Amino acid sequence: MAPMMNKDKLIDSLRYRLFWLKHGSLFLRRGDFRVQRVKLAGQSVQLSVPPGEEKMMDYEFQNIFYGDCYGLAKIEGKVENILDVGSNLGFFSLAARSRFPEARIHSYEPNPKVQNHLQHNTRAFGIEVRPEAVGGDDGWIEMQLNEGSLFATAVNSAAGKIKKTAFATIVERVGGSVDLLKLDCEGAEWELFECKEVWRKINRVTMEYHLWAKPEMDALALVKIVKELGFRITCLEEAPELKWGVLQAAKKI
Repeated sequence: MAPMMNKDKLIDSLRYRLFWLKHGSLFLRRGDFRVQRVKLAGQSVQLSVPPGEEKMMDYEFQNIFYGDCYGLAKIEGKVENILDVGSNLGFFSLAARSRFPEARIHSYEPNPKVQNHLQHNTRAFGIEVRPEAVGGDDGWIEMQLNEGSLFATAVNSAAGKIKKTAFATIVERVGGSVDLLKLDCEGAEWELFECKEVWRKINRVTMEYHLWAKPEMDALALVKIVKELGFRITCLEEAPELKWGVLQAAKKI
C-alpha cells in the first residue's frame, strides 16, 4: 500500500507543478510555492494584492484557479458570456478566461479599496470591469470593510457614494441573457433572488452563499429558491458552522 500511496503523491505533485508551469510559475518545493503571476493566452501578469493580504489571497487564488471551487471544468456546452458579481481581485474572471478563452467576461466589484488591484490583474485579458454593486434596483451603497477585502459587505444607503445598479440592467448590458453567472457578494445574493424575471435570462449559476446574512434561511430553503427559479442543483457544499457554502446550478432541460 505504501508504494502505491507514494506513487499517487508523486503523480499529484507532478500534476500540480505542470499546471502552474503552464500558467507561468516555476518552483522547486511545493510548500514554498506562492502564486505571484499568471499566464493566460500568451500574456503574463504579476498579480497585485492589497498589502497584508498576500497569504490569504495566495490561498484564494489557488482555491479558485487550481482547486476549481466554482466548478468551471464541469460546465458543458457553449459559454459565450460570463457575469462575475463580486469580483474582488478578479481571480474568478481569470480562471474563467483560462477555461473559456473566447467568452465575454463582465466583472462587477464595488469596493474602492481593491479597484486598482482588480484593474491591474484583469486588464491584459479583455475583462470588462465596472466599479459598481449589483442589487434589485438602482441606488447607492456604503462598504463595510470588515476583516480584509474578501469579507467586505455592501450596505444600501441613500447617503452612500458607491453606485448600485439593478440586476436587470447588468443582464441587459451583456446582451439580455447570461450563460454563466458567478455570485460572491457577501449576502447581497438574497436581494438578487427577489428579481425573479431576471433569473429567466440566466442559464447557469455558480455561487458562494451566505446564510449569516439571512438568519431565517438554511441550505434547504436556498435550494428551494434556486429550484423555483428554474434550475437544477449540480453541486452543493456546506460549511454549516460558518453559515456559508457553495452552490452550482444549471437550467433544467
